[in-house]
Amino acid sequence: MIPILPQCCIFSPLPAWRRSDRGHLLCVLVPYRDRWEELLQLIPHLGEFLNVQKIRHLFLVLNQTDGYRFNRASLINVGWFEADRLACDYMAIHDVDILPLNAQLDYSYPGQSIVRHIAAGTYHPIKR
Repeated sequence: MIPILPQCCIFSPLPAWRRSDRGHLLCVLVPYRDRWEELLQLIPHLGEFLNVQKIRHLFLVLNQTDGYRFNRASLINVGWFEADRLACDYMAIHDVDILPLNAQLDYSYPGQSIVRHIAAGTYHPIKR
């Protein structure tokens, strides 16, 4: 039996040494519907990936529960408001079926008003 997620779930797999850290906070937005197996792989994998980089982070799993066509953009809008409410300094939008494999992918705070697309071009795990 696959549990049904509420509209938005917040996972905070922060180790004890990071809970008191006052540095930047990354919110990872994961638009989601009916991909439970992928979600069970993504959260621990990406959590460990970010812990190795010493990135304070929260996961916001944005679950679409209606039967309409999947609306990723709408879920991201909800995630943006939640990230703001949770005082995240910056965010990453992450597909549930993409696992970061390249240890050089940098999820650190990019700076004020700077946008980075870390899955583009040569950084993407699949060669183009």
